[in-house]
Amino acid sequence: MTEKFGPLGLMPMGGSGGYLVRINEAQGLTYRSCWDTLRPMDRGESALRSDATAKPWDMWALAMVISLTALALSPVLVADYIGLDDIEHIINNPGLQRPSGSGLLGFWTKSYFSLYIPLTYSLWWLLASVASLFGTLRQTAWLFHAANLSLHLANSCLVFLTIRTLLQVRLGKQSSLNAARVSSISLLSALFFALHPIQVETAAWISECKGALSLLFGLIGIWNYYSRHRKHVTVIFFVLAMLSKPTAIIAPGILFLIDRILLGRSLKESTVMPSAMCLLLLPVVVITKHLQPNLNIDFVPTYAQRIYIAMDALGFYVSKLFVPVSLALDYGRSPQYALAHVYGWRLGLSILVLLCALAIPAEAIFRLRPRSAWYSFVACGWSMFVLALLPALGLIPFTFQDFTTVADHYAYVAVFGAALALVGVLVSFRAAEKSLGITIAILILLAGLTFNQATKWRSTETLFAHTFEVNPQSYLGHFSIACDLFDRGRLDEGIAQTRKALEINPDFLSAQLSIGVAWIKKGEIKTAIDYYSLVLATEARPSGKHASLLASMHNNLGMALGQVGRLAEAVQHFRKAVELDSQSSKGYWNLGDAALLEGQYVEAIIQYEHALALSPGNPILERQLARARSGARKVLFGGNR
Repeated sequence: MTEKFGPLGLMPMGGSGGYLVRINEAQGLTYRSCWDTLRPMDRGESALRSDATAKPWDMWALAMVISLTALALSPVLVADYIGLDDIEHIINNPGLQRPSGSGLLGFWTKSYFSLYIPLTYSLWWLLASVASLFGTLRQTAWLFHAANLSLHLANSCLVFLTIRTLLQVRLGKQSSLNAARVSSISLLSALFFALHPIQVETAAWISECKGALSLLFGLIGIWNYYSRHRKHVTVIFFVLAMLSKPTAIIAPGILFLIDRILLGRSLKESTVMPSAMCLLLLPVVVITKHLQPNLNIDFVPTYAQRIYIAMDALGFYVSKLFVPVSLALDYGRSPQYALAHVYGWRLGLSILVLLCALAIPAEAIFRLRPRSAWYSFVACGWSMFVLALLPALGLIPFTFQDFTTVADHYAYVAVFGAALALVGVLVSFRAAEKSLGITIAILILLAGLTFNQATKWRSTETLFAHTFEVNPQSYLGHFSIACDLFDRGRLDEGIAQTRKALEINPDFLSAQLSIGVAWIKKGEIKTAIDYYSLVLATEARPSGKHASLLASMHNNLGMALGQVGRLAEAVQHFRKAVELDSQSSKGYWNLGDAALLEGQYVEAIIQYEHALALSPGNPILERQLARARSGARKVLFGGNR
């Protein structure tokens, strides 16, 4: 009976315009709007390009960025998949197991794993196609890690190029910094972005390829905007960024901050182009919202509580920016934790950070007269830091808040803002040798911390062994280890880890779902039936994420019942699965298998077509559908069934 039904429903957690230059007029040093000097920049040239040493310095700097960053993050190349999300995104993804054109199309027409990130899945599809030349997906984690590292290296180079371009535009011809100094400042700032330990999570976690890919297109768009004449091309790159990760919607806001705060354009001029871009990006927002389902969380804070939680989260990120130690995948800093534990000096620090987050951008945006160059970089960088974190501070609840509001990968773009602020600090000291020396010493320290943090990502067990040191109550850690063990066939060890997760959080539905799957795989069918029946009898949260998990539980219970011959009851649970979750391809699949087993070929065809619409390109489903159609033809034409 084990092959009568489809897969288990296991779902582990998982414009151009004027800019300000200083000129020496008869009346003295003043500021004025300079349109004519913008034209060379529109051709991709720079006032500093007259210095013959510019190109060698740039090439040297890019080589330094690539080599030092690759060395610091080299441990990730020998890392394995992580049990949290990597297994579902890559190993168990039907569209990647046997890459096909229909599977690729499916990533663009529907969400997968509750995410609509078609460009990211397209990259993974391409990598899976290449991986088939070297072995199975399980054997080629190195290829996906190499892709992540390559994206981070490319982003670090783009940060260098973008900062260098912004320095050239902001400082203009009258700068006392020659091309070598400009490249040095840009290099050190780019290395700060590349080597900060908080960036390891994005570079090392295959599932966070979406963040690195999104920033790649966003940075290309920003760099193009300030160094090329074709401003409209930036919109195309911003669209690509959003199709990689929807949070890239903040990209036009970054342009506004640079135009207004850094380059000192008028409020009206700074608003026009970003606003137009937002309108052009709106269709992508609508499509993403339509295809990416709403997911609920166990605890939804009130609006007043969300401000409190956001204050705590922002303070947390600032502290990790300056003291990047004790980094972990799961900090356990959920909304409930923040509301119960943030008081005293922590609350005072959070309030201070919040006041800075509001006051500095407001003063810089609405200031009537321009500020000095160094302050413009600092204020713009800080404002960008806050803006980049805004979607992940908890003001709008999101699924991962069930475990923690804060996570290192949420700060990936924000560190670009911090790097821009560092530019301001170095400009204020005119890139003196002492300031450069101190910065280099800090970068060496950061590189060492990054290398050490990267070694923690060698495997699921090493990663969460470190996580338990930071957060001993990480039930997500135990569950992720369990998922990895289950995937490797080590069922007893996986069940033990799942029980540890349930000891910490007895209501953790994903763990309840997976432990039943393990019992079915072990052949302990009655144990699985009794356990699922008990959970379903007491569970009363059939909405959002819980609905999909309960649907999977009904699906798995149906499979268990089918294996002991209780087919009628099994069908009832399969129908309940698709009733709770209309996206349950596994539920439709099993309904089709049950109908095919009973000789109900037309019903089987209907259910298989539903399943294929949700999981296009699945070769097993296609074969089952062919069997059902063949059976229907034999019945229709009086053939032997």
